[in-house]
Amino acid sequence: MGKIDYFIIELNKPNAIYLAGEKMIGAVKIRVLKRVKINSIEMWIKGKARTSFFEYGKHWYSANEDYLNVKCVLLATEDDKDLYLEPGDYSYSFSINLPANLPTSFEHG
Repeated sequence: MGKIDYFIIELNKPNAIYLAGEKMIGAVKIRVLKRVKINSIEMWIKGKARTSFFEYGKHWYSANEDYLNVKCVLLATEDDKDLYLEPGDYSYSFSINLPANLPTSFEHG
C-alpha cells in the first residue's frame, strides 16, 4: 500500500464549464496514509486549442493555440526546511481568474 490514498481536484461548479473572465474556484484534496516527505504541492492549469482538417485531394491543415498556462503553488517548503505531510485528510483551496479574451467552447454531440 502506498503513502497517498487519493489526490483529487474538485471544482466548485457542478458542470465544470467556465466562461472567459470567470473565476475558477476549487480545492486539491489529499488523503495521506503514511507520513510522507514532500517538496511542494503544485498544480498547473493549462488551456489550449487544437484543430485539424483535410481538404479532399489537397492538403492536411492543423493549428495549435495556447490560451492559459498558470502555476499554482499550494504548499511549499520555506528556507529549504523539510516538509512532511502526516497521515490525515488535507484540502488546499485555489482560485484562478480566467482571462477575459478566452475563446468560447464548441460542443457537438
